[in-house]
Amino acid sequence: MTNEELITLVNELLQQGKELEWLEFKQGDATDAQRLGKYISGLANAANYNNVPFGYLVFGIKDETLDIVGTNYNYLNKKEKGSELDFYIRRNLSPSVHFQHFVCDYDG
Repeated sequence: MTNEELITLVNELLQQGKELEWLEFKQGDATDAQRLGKYISGLANAANYNNVPFGYLVFGIKDETLDIVGTNYNYLNKKEKGSELDFYIRRNLSPSVHFQHFVCDYDG
């Protein structure tokens, strides 16, 4: 996805007006790989249950106010037990869940 497409998507998600079962906003980070894996799995299950095509976990947005505050969370630089975080989560989610990671520059 292009950055413009990501900004449009973030704006559409903000239009929901609040977090939903399949939509989670985080100001900072997921704190650890286990918790991030649980978020991904839970959001995927909730999206399926609610008959929406995707679940979303968006960093850099206050969940109480939906203010865009940005984040320094860098998923691609995270490691877990000596492995890339992405590999670790994909290997340990069971059943396997397809997910993608995107970086959006939202007004700097």
